[in-house]
Amino acid sequence: MVGHDRALDDGVATCGKQGLTLDVGVGVGQPTIRIDGMMVGGRGGP
Repeated sequence: MVGHDRALDDGVATCGKQGLTLDVGVGVGQPTIRIDGMMVGGRGGP
């Protein structure tokens, strides 16, 4: 399900790639979404 509250954040965000010196300004925002479940994984530290 997707809400009807679409909005862009007023803040500033950038998108880039590790090792490159160019960061590009991007917009951030999405409507509220409902999900049934989520699995988050990864490892801590470098």
